[in-house]
Formats: sequence, C-alpha cells, structure tokens
Amino acid sequence: MGLIKKWWARLLISILLGGIIAEAITVQTDGELSLNAFVLAIGIYLILSVGYGFILGSKKSKVQ
Repeated sequence: MGLIKKWWARLLISILLGGIIAEAITVQTDGELSLNAFVLAIGIYLILSVGYGFILGSKKSKVQ
C-alpha cells in the first residue's frame, strides 16, 4: 500500500513492469510478438491508480 500512495512510485513501478513484461514476451516468442512497453506501462499505471482510488474510497466509507 505504501508504494502506491505516491503517484511517482506508481509511475516508476509501471514503467519497470511494462518494460519487463514486454521484454519477457518478446524473448518467449522469439521476436514473433513484440509489445510496446509504453502502452503496457500506461495500462499498469491506470490499474494501480484505480486500485488506489478504491482503497481510498473504502477507507473513507469505514471512517464515516
């Protein structure tokens, strides 16, 4: 949870995971399937941000 509180930490995690996933898929398929790491990073960032929003929303509803 602490890692996804800050936007820049989510961005760094997303960029690293996007690059790792894209490279792993390219290596596994011997270059037949090439993914764009930037698009993957944006998708991962959005997933982490939405997840953080749900966590924040559930905490606020528990307090009230």
